[in-house]
This record gives sequence, structure tokens and C-alpha cells, in this order.
Amino acid sequence: MCERINALYKERNLVERMCGYLKHFRRVATRYDTPALSFLSFVQLATSYVWLK
Repeated sequence: MCERINALYKERNLVERMCGYLKHFRRVATRYDTPALSFLSFVQLATSYVWLK
């Protein structure tokens, strides 16, 4: 059971850190794009940038 909790913690930590990185992008933090598709596209672009960095 302890291993399962540790695995969940690692996944949650990864998601929380990525959300923190994405908040550095002003466009994502304030959601300038009204259409959901435009917003999702920029989130994917920002995520790719963070991943390649």
C-alpha cells in the first residue's frame, strides 16, 4: 500500500509542478484566448517549450 501512495504522490507532484511552470506564461495564466481550441493549442505549445527546455 505504501508503494501505491508513493506512486500517486510522484504523479501528483509532476502535475503540480507542470501547472506551476505553465503559470509563468502570462497568456495561460490569464487565459487571453476565448476559444477553447486556441487556449488548448497554446497550453500544448507552452508544455512543449517547458519539456524541451
